[in-house]
Amino acid sequence: MGRLTKASLLVSAVLFTLIVLLTSASSSSSSAVAVAAAAAPSSPASAPSDHGSSKKLPKLATHDGLRKLTESNFTLTQQGSWLIEFFSPSCAHCKQFGPTWSELNVNKDNLRSWYPQAPFTLAQVDCMAQKDVCIKEGVQFFPRLTLYVDGVQAVSEYSGERTYEEVSAYIDKHASAYRKLKGVLDRIAPPETSQPSIPPTPASTAETKEAVVSSAGNASPVVGEQNPSPSASAATTPPQEVGAEGPNSKGQLISFGGAEIGSKEALAQWLQKGSGKGPTFVKFFAPWCPHCKAMAGAFKELGASLKDRINVVEVDCEANRAVCDIYQIRGYPTLRLYNDGQMTEYKGGRNHDAMLKWALKAGSNNGVREIDAEELFHVAKKDEVFFLYLHSPATPEEEEAMVEEAGKSLMGTNLQMYTSLDPKLLDIYSNSLTRITDPDQPGLVSTSGLLVFKDHQLDRVVKSLWPSTFATTLSRQEKVKNIQTWISRNRYPTLTEVNGASFQDVINNETGNLVVLAALSDLHHGGVSTTDSGIGARLRDEELRKIREIAAFSKTFHDAEIAEGLVWAWIDADRWASALKKLYNQKPKDFPALILIDGLKLEYYPLPTRPSSFSKPTGSWLDKEEVLEAIQMAIEGKVKPKSSRSYLDRGLRGAGGAVDNFIVLTSTHPYYSLGFIAFLLVSLFIYLRKVSKSPSSSINSSKDPTLPMSYQRSGPVKAD
Repeated sequence: MGRLTKASLLVSAVLFTLIVLLTSASSSSSSAVAVAAAAAPSSPASAPSDHGSSKKLPKLATHDGLRKLTESNFTLTQQGSWLIEFFSPSCAHCKQFGPTWSELNVNKDNLRSWYPQAPFTLAQVDCMAQKDVCIKEGVQFFPRLTLYVDGVQAVSEYSGERTYEEVSAYIDKHASAYRKLKGVLDRIAPPETSQPSIPPTPASTAETKEAVVSSAGNASPVVGEQNPSPSASAATTPPQEVGAEGPNSKGQLISFGGAEIGSKEALAQWLQKGSGKGPTFVKFFAPWCPHCKAMAGAFKELGASLKDRINVVEVDCEANRAVCDIYQIRGYPTLRLYNDGQMTEYKGGRNHDAMLKWALKAGSNNGVREIDAEELFHVAKKDEVFFLYLHSPATPEEEEAMVEEAGKSLMGTNLQMYTSLDPKLLDIYSNSLTRITDPDQPGLVSTSGLLVFKDHQLDRVVKSLWPSTFATTLSRQEKVKNIQTWISRNRYPTLTEVNGASFQDVINNETGNLVVLAALSDLHHGGVSTTDSGIGARLRDEELRKIREIAAFSKTFHDAEIAEGLVWAWIDADRWASALKKLYNQKPKDFPALILIDGLKLEYYPLPTRPSSFSKPTGSWLDKEEVLEAIQMAIEGKVKPKSSRSYLDRGLRGAGGAVDNFIVLTSTHPYYSLGFIAFLLVSLFIYLRKVSKSPSSSINSSKDPTLPMSYQRSGPVKAD
């Protein structure tokens, strides 16, 4: 019986293996992702991340029901007089001013409807959703009230108290001034009564318009004004939304298969470029997926939070497998934002606040914006890193389109790309551009180049890319990919700070850039601790200055490829002491420390430092030549890396990797699968045949030689 029992166990094991193999072929991709997500240890991204916080953001100032201006319809301000509120949904002052502004919108609407020849209109711009508009209009604070007269922005914004009485007086004053500018009499009669108008002379019109615009910041009443403040009952027509209905007008989650998006064709049309639907945040999920279940409530809440800004859609991949196959969904949940045909995948925290912050940022970045030489100065003051595509009128439209498409890869980041045809800029940065002559038209010279600027400096182009010099054998898609890769490699400042929000993006960057991370502390300096915050801060500033100096020097590294692939960063070692110890074995006594990190492989190399000499007045905690030499040795494989995984995790990952490789091999190569199954069946058949021929396998045998003598029964076997 012992051998038969053993054989039965073997048969069961073989059958179980066959079931696993047959099942893995159909679900290997999704199960592998699920297993990886479930078994993943505390990674560098999760250790210091703030995404897991359950703290809710303050209620947003949505200002529902009011006129909204966007980048597409802002040209409406070119006709009429407009008072525009620039606000942010998260701004506390905006929320406080919201009810007053809403009341003014209702009560002052007659200044628009009663005077069609000299309308005065109140509107607003959401600067979180319409970032480009607010940057272009020079918005520096919220809420900002700015007057526009026939497209001309006032010299100064409203600076009075944000009370109903003062803002109302300001509105009445400038509405009256605009009517005088247009020669329209103040109206006392009901709206139905027609009123004559006095055509102004050209000279008086110009003078009055100049006076209106230049005095916009002065809220004092106009002498002799005859238009009293209308009451709420005078506004017979509620304000209407300007332009077409925007995205997510109902503020709700849309499920694929419903009335709004009923088919895969409808979904493809919705997400494609030029659909007019606006940015769309899509969740591909499976009902059985535990991670999908955990985030379901937060994603549904996102629909209300992104009202009038971004569409929120979910697709059940279990019920719509063909649709998810089209979009190459390999794991659940998969979160993507589609903006004018450009897709960006979300990999941050799955709570409501993290997704909301990312979606608003990604949805507001619509790609490349046109600027001139004058605007470039303001861009440099605002953006620590930005890209500028300079091109001439002779530059092929295909190249311009490729750069614009690649620029949309910056969606979801704080970075911007700009484009310009300004001759001044083409002349200033001519040394960083390339010139191509058309052989068919010798006199036609194309000048272009994609430039990156860093650290708010315009006097130095950090690096240039010339799409016009790409090999002609490359496809358009390959060229766009090359531009995107170049942008991704050059999008970091000379020295960037790593925190909970940026850890994943910097340390585990998708392009595989190696990161030189400086762990700097206020308390610990080369084995010497200080409790004096002033001294500690001064020492850390000195360490930071030295790191910045070496980061800048590394750009002149003799190996240009190595230098380009390095990202220099620093982290607050006091705040993230636990993560630094767990991931990179750095203790407080080691601070300041310097580490070379390969985020994709979860490996690191401690770099040489000189903390002992740093305590001396003329000492420095780093030697740049030694640091760069150590980096080069690590990259060339002359130094063995350390792992940021635990010993248990390394063992599990090693075993899991072998199993994954085997599953991938058998699922992607059916002949290997059939051969392995045949081998198992033949082996099982041979073993069972051998066991059946053995004398000891007889059912009538009263003794089993495989058992110890003390367990063998004597005498005949009796039935129970």
